[in-house]
Amino acid sequence: MTLYIRPHRFWIQVTSSGIVSKVFHTIVSLR
Repeated sequence: MTLYIRPHRFWIQVTSSGIVSKVFHTIVSLR
């Protein structure tokens, strides 16, 4: 039940990594 106790760090890491990966793929596809 650690996710319910501290969901902020987990979601921040997931969202940040997802955004970074999406931006990286977009830049690569544009090039």
